[in-house]
Amino acid sequence: MKRFYYERNAIIRVEDRKGTAMYKLLILDDEPIILDGLKHILNWNELGFDIVATASDGLEGLEKIQEQTPDFVITDIRMKFMDGLTFIKEAKSVHPGIMFVVLSAFSDFEYAKESIQLGVYNYILKPVDRSTENHRDGNFFSKSIIKGY
Repeated sequence: MKRFYYERNAIIRVEDRKGTAMYKLLILDDEPIILDGLKHILNWNELGFDIVATASDGLEGLEKIQEQTPDFVITDIRMKFMDGLTFIKEAKSVHPGIMFVVLSAFSDFEYAKESIQLGVYNYILKPVDRSTENHRDGNFFSKSIIKGY
């Protein structure tokens, strides 16, 4: 099975990435069980990602972005102190090259619409169900995060 990765405006095969640094990933969610689950749902290293930080709210997320400058951020929409969309706006104003994936329990069209307007890479609805064969091996989630597979 071939795996593909986002490489600054291009999708490339994993075979073409050998010898390159891993992508830095920040995971942001206010629910500890979701945050822990996201850390362990996939073998991130095998997919070319290094989880450099996690955060439980938007303010902490902005601090982690300043410290780590991640390539990708997976964020929830509704969190304390700052919602995910405001977090994305603030983060993009400082680091416009970061790719964002929104993971939300809210299928409200307005959230999805605003996410698209902000240039979010993908919008995935919670819960991420691992009950099917594709979900168990991580294919569904990795395809959802890294489109173009």
